[in-house]
Amino acid sequence: MQNKYTSLKLSKFLRNKGFKKGSDWWWSHKWEGSSDKDAGQDILTWGTDEYNTLPLCPAYDILNDLCVKYSDEIFGKKSYKTKKVLELVQQGKKEEAEQYIIDNIYERNTKKIILQASI
Repeated sequence: MQNKYTSLKLSKFLRNKGFKKGSDWWWSHKWEGSSDKDAGQDILTWGTDEYNTLPLCPAYDILNDLCVKYSDEIFGKKSYKTKKVLELVQQGKKEEAEQYIIDNIYERNTKKIILQASI
């Protein structure tokens, strides 16, 4: 199941870019003092109420959330880039798909700065 959702690296990248959509799944940090086998690790949890964890950031379904539901916010309007992500995920190349998302994310702020500079 973890293969279906964004890695902690991509989830943090999206959060740092200002992408703040909701998700049922979250990356959370399991407290060190916990007697749980996952103590001290970052784990995927359902929601933010998991016992002995600190929520870090949402984990998004790569295909349903990033390529369908929020594709305009991630890649810009009418983008062909979702097709490449779908192909990579279907080939079992999740890390490459995530890097492609990072390399091709739509930069609203960059576009604004360029427009303002040209006025």
